[in-house]
Amino acid sequence: MEEAMFLGATTQAALVRSGEVSPDQLIACSTSRIEKLNLELMPSSSRSSRRHAPRRSCPPTAGFGASPTC
Repeated sequence: MEEAMFLGATTQAALVRSGEVSPDQLIACSTSRIEKLNLELMPSSSRSSRRHAPRRSCPPTAGFGASPTC
């Protein structure tokens, strides 16, 4: 299954059509690979810490109505 991640989209679609893999399996494998690479590239950052980080609030500016400019 892992090797399917390195195949092109057309080949992956053919695997799904033939029933060798399901779309859910491809998504799960891709998500797992992304999370692993994110940890290697940004070890001090994690998805959960970014998900729970407070959002910045930006006051509207006069020239742009309610559009934030931060």
